[in-house]
Amino acid sequence: MMDLSFNLFNFLDLSIIILYLLILFVMSSKYNGGDYYFKYLAVSIGILHLLMSLLFTSYSVNNPSDSIVYFRKSQAINIWDTFGIGDGTDFISQVIFPFTYFVKGSYTGSNLVFSMISLVGVYRLFSVITVLLKSWSWWLLLFLLPSMHFWTGFLGKDALIFFGITTIVYNIFFRKDISHYILPIIMIVLSRFYIAVFLSIGLVLAIVFLSKNVKFFTKISIGIISSVIMTLLSPYFFSVVGVGSASNIENRREAILKANLEGGSGIDLSNSNLLVRLFSYLFRPFVFEAHSFTSLMASFENILWMIMFYLIIRNFKTIAKNQNVLFWFCITSFITILLPASYILSNLGIASRQKIMIFPFLIYIFFCVVQRVFLKAKNKYS
Repeated sequence: MMDLSFNLFNFLDLSIIILYLLILFVMSSKYNGGDYYFKYLAVSIGILHLLMSLLFTSYSVNNPSDSIVYFRKSQAINIWDTFGIGDGTDFISQVIFPFTYFVKGSYTGSNLVFSMISLVGVYRLFSVITVLLKSWSWWLLLFLLPSMHFWTGFLGKDALIFFGITTIVYNIFFRKDISHYILPIIMIVLSRFYIAVFLSIGLVLAIVFLSKNVKFFTKISIGIISSVIMTLLSPYFFSVVGVGSASNIENRREAILKANLEGGSGIDLSNSNLLVRLFSYLFRPFVFEAHSFTSLMASFENILWMIMFYLIIRNFKTIAKNQNVLFWFCITSFITILLPASYILSNLGIASRQKIMIFPFLIYIFFCVVQRVFLKAKNKYS
């Protein structure tokens, strides 16, 4: 059991939970019109997100967790340290510092604060998909996949990055002006700079693919060359930006995940080729490889990932016609993040958590399939 010589819970947390529920019902109330299934699902998403945040808090008490390290560091920060904005670990601690310093917020409350931030991201992604579909689909229940809520519902980088990515997708879809991009970009850059770089590359590639002045063969060549270069340079790039050796907390997480077989991390992939790593990153652990609650949860979800991938590949030619910049941005960003991440993959515990960064892109691409193939066929025969 972890050393709990810190404020785990206090009465302020009850107020935070009430505020959480208020935000939940306010944001879900926008789905009152149309099919009542949307309303019920929106409420269920919020409640599940809250429960997963509380579950993670309980889980982290008995298992090593970055969130506890962030919380402890925020308590150790001097108020003058907050005037210089840090990145990575320092940034997360500075974000939660006002809560832990001025109102003496607890560890549970800190997780709930970050959970509320990521919940906004979940609802923004849900808004994009519901507008895209325009009618109910049972595939929308994918928003109840527990891993998305579990890995973004606590104090850490994942919550802010998930909010940033989903907000960018939301802004592009609803054609928001440039000012709406400032906050999500800052969150991504200061949380994990390399993710912002990969997203930028993805956007450039998306613009190239949409350009009518660039020949098809040239577009494919640029995509392949960019992917190869990114894959070959990823070890050097990650070492430069501080992933692996320069950041103590990242080292600590690597060591913890490898040692505890978290998410099937006891499976050594260090000597596997890129194709095996890609497959493993996306679809493993399998059910029979699960060694813990989180890995078992991930293994069942990976079955759905396989189904989504199969349907996307099978119908890609149909859905790729006349698509906008968001579709291609999701495609290219998915690839630019996936290739380097899978290339440096050494255990599956990290992968099951990092996949949350590419989930918004996958879910949008998949629902393009649902919208153009399944719902179109449904409307045709109804």
